Amino acid sequence: MAVATIIGVRGSTYRREGARMLVTRSGRLTGNISGGCLEGDVAAVAGEVMEGNLPRVVLYDLTADDDAVWGLGLGCNGAIEVFVEPVGGDDLLWQAAEAVIGGATLGLVTVVEGGDTVPAGGRMAVWPGGRCQGSLGDAAVDAEAARMVLSASGALRSRVHDLRPEGGPHLRLFVEALHPPLRLIVCGAGHDAIPVVRLASQLGWRVLVVDGREAFLTPERFPGAAGFVRTEFPEAGHAVPTDSLSFVLIMTHNYVHDRDLLRAFLPTPVQYLGMLGPRARTEKILRELQAEGVAISDDRRAQIYGPVGLDIGGDTPDEIALAALGEILAVARGRAGGFLRARTGPIHLPAQDADPFVSAVILAAGASTRMGRPKLAIPVRGTPMIRRVVAAALASRCGEAIIVLGTHADLYRSLLDGLAVRIVENPDPTEGMGSSIRVGIEAVSPEATGAVILLADQPFVPEEAIDRLIEAAAVEGRRIVASACHGTVGPPAYFHRAFFPELLALRGDHGARSVIQSHLQEVVTIPLPESYAADVDTSADLPAK
Repeated sequence: MAVATIIGVRGSTYRREGARMLVTRSGRLTGNISGGCLEGDVAAVAGEVMEGNLPRVVLYDLTADDDAVWGLGLGCNGAIEVFVEPVGGDDLLWQAAEAVIGGATLGLVTVVEGGDTVPAGGRMAVWPGGRCQGSLGDAAVDAEAARMVLSASGALRSRVHDLRPEGGPHLRLFVEALHPPLRLIVCGAGHDAIPVVRLASQLGWRVLVVDGREAFLTPERFPGAAGFVRTEFPEAGHAVPTDSLSFVLIMTHNYVHDRDLLRAFLPTPVQYLGMLGPRARTEKILRELQAEGVAISDDRRAQIYGPVGLDIGGDTPDEIALAALGEILAVARGRAGGFLRARTGPIHLPAQDADPFVSAVILAAGASTRMGRPKLAIPVRGTPMIRRVVAAALASRCGEAIIVLGTHADLYRSLLDGLAVRIVENPDPTEGMGSSIRVGIEAVSPEATGAVILLADQPFVPEEAIDRLIEAAAVEGRRIVASACHGTVGPPAYFHRAFFPELLALRGDHGARSVIQSHLQEVVTIPLPESYAADVDTSADLPAK
C-alpha cells in the first residue's frame, strides 16, 4: 500500500498540511487530500511508487485558471506538495496513529528528500517528554529533528523544515504535530443528546456519554459513542477521565443536576464547559456556587459557555446540536465563529508563517504618581506586577521580551532577576509614553517581523491573549491587531514592522493608539475580557487577594 501526505500548501487549498490518503494495490482509496481534484492522479502516482518501492514528492500547481493546464477546469487556486510513499504493516506511521487514537500527543518527523545515510521515507516519533522512537538514519539528524519538535512544544505546526547537516546533503523533513481526537463529554443522556453524539462521532471526535440512568447508556441509543460513564452527577468530575483537550457539554435539563455537574467539572482541566439553557439560568447557578464557597477565577469563568452554541437560529434538536458542536470546534481551533466572508485574509494560518519572530515590548518607565509609590513592585496574586507581566510575555509565542524602564529602574531591575528579559532604559521618561515606545522599538531585533506592545500596569493579560494577537495577524492578513474592550481599542496590540517608523516618530503622551487610529483599514480587533484589560492606577484597582 501507499500513503499520500500533503506536506506543503500555497494559496487556497481544500486540505492542509498533514492530510493523508491511503491507496491499496487494488486502487482502493481511503481519506482525501483535495475536494476530488487530485485523488485520481495521486492514486496513479501511488501505483508507480508501490511498483518501484521508492517514495516521491509531487507538486500540483493549481494557481492558474487555465483549462488547458489540466483539461479539468480545476479552480482551487493553490499549490499542493504531496509526499507519496510505500508503507508496510509494521511502519512507525501506524504505531503513531494508534498512540494518537489512544490519547497521545506527539511529533512525527518524516524525511521527504534525503541522501545516502538519511533516505527519503525515514521516520521518527517524538513524545513531549523527549522519548524518541525510530530513526532517520543519522544520530545528529535525529537529535536536530527532536529539538525541532520539543522546542516548539504546544506551538508545533505541521510543515517542512530544510536541514543541511555539516558536510552532508540538503534534507527536507516534514515535521508534523499529531493530536488525539477531540474528547467530548456529554452529560445527560436525554433525547436531544442523540444528535449531538451522532454528529460529533461523524466528525471523528471521541464522545463519552455520562448519566446516572444505566438503561439510557447503550450503544443502541448512542451508536457513535466511544464510551459510557454511569455515575451520580456530583461525582462526575472524579468518575470521568478528563484532560486539557476535553470539552464538557452539560444538558440534563434539570437545574440541580446541571449545578452539580458544573461544580464537579470546575476543578478539572477541561477547557470548555457548555451549559444548555438561557444565560440567566447559568448566571444563577454561578452565583449560587460562589455563595457556597466555590472559587471561580476570571480565567475559568471565560471557559463557561451558556447559552451554548453559535448564533445560527438553531431550533430543532439537530440544529441545536450543530450550533453547539460548531461553537466547540471554534473554541478548540481558537476561532471566533463568524462568517468566513467577513475575513479579510486567508482562512488558514500559512505554514510558512506559523512561527513568526515577534518581539514583546513592555512599557514600564512611568512614575506611578497616582499610586504614590512604585506600583509595579506591588504584588498581584503573589507576584510583583512587573514580574507577572514579563513572565506572561516570556511564556507567549514572542521570540524575545524587551522591557523599557525609567523611573524606579533600579528597584524594577531587582524584581526581574532570573528572567530572560532584555532591559533598556528611557533616559527621559517624563516626556511621555511616546518616548518609551521609541526606546522599545529601537531595541527590537532586526529579524523580528513585528512587535506586541504591552503595558506593565495591565497585570492580568495572560500569554494566551498575546498569542491570539500574533496568530490573528497571520490568519487575518492584517498588519495591526489590537485588543477591544468596552468599545475602546488599544493595548496589548501587535504592529507589523512596516509601522515601526511611525512608532519611532511618536512624541509626548501620544501612544500606540494614535497609530491604530490613523490606520483603521489595517486593523483587526480581538475581544479582550474586561478582567484581562483592567489596568492598575490606584489601590482600588488591586484585586482583593
